[in-house]
Amino acid sequence: MYFNRIEAKRRAKSSMHGARPYPALVGLIYFLLTSLLSNIVLSLANPLPASWGDLLLMGEEELYYRISMIPTSLFFLFFLISALVTLYTCVMEFGFASYTLRLARCEKPGIPNLFDGFARAGRVILNAILTYVFVYLWTLLALIPFCVFFFLGALGGILPVLFITLSVVCLILAIIFSFSVLYRYRLSYYFLLDHPDMGPLQAITASKRAMKGNKWKLFVLDLSFLGWFILSSITYGILGIWVYPYYYATLANFYDCVVNGNYSTPDGANNLPYS
Repeated sequence: MYFNRIEAKRRAKSSMHGARPYPALVGLIYFLLTSLLSNIVLSLANPLPASWGDLLLMGEEELYYRISMIPTSLFFLFFLISALVTLYTCVMEFGFASYTLRLARCEKPGIPNLFDGFARAGRVILNAILTYVFVYLWTLLALIPFCVFFFLGALGGILPVLFITLSVVCLILAIIFSFSVLYRYRLSYYFLLDHPDMGPLQAITASKRAMKGNKWKLFVLDLSFLGWFILSSITYGILGIWVYPYYYATLANFYDCVVNGNYSTPDGANNLPYS
């Protein structure tokens, strides 16, 4: 089935219309349990004696003295807490994907679905780690031509400008390739949701196959929400409590269209005009 971005967004709005609890309320709870809670925890655990902005305004000697007075154990504790917060956020993101997938399918999900990830936290965390490792390694590989040309340009000689130019071109291509690799694995959470017995590596492989020929479609879909994301940032995330359920429900429609051959929301359910 051909993916229609406008139709997917219309059906996402349709599934949100009249849903109880209201998706914006679920989005608010998700925001409180992730972004707000993470910022509070990391702020309390931060061993630095001042904010990064204040530290940058200090002299070199004072900055070195302030940092040297902090026990190494506090930095280790902060690193450990940061890692735990990151893993917790991954599990909560999986729960939000679970809620919005069920929302898109009109299955009447609720706030408890936000915690679906904790029942399979090991697989969710391993999926996130493997995804990060694969993207990181592929990015390193893509950066090799950039490093080679940059090194040749730094040596000087008769063609330094050419080598530096080629290094810039290779860097741009490496960034594009890195994003392309990241898009390969964007559907892995949904495969884990639909196939509870599937392992993280299997979900990543399934996502890679499903996204073959569909990465550009998802990229354009993401671009269509760019304005909403900017407005959410301007409003300090307030608008995001509505935008993110809308976006994730649309993403669920994308998944069902390219993988299952049909949209999540039954046609005509809570019919709304096109956006």
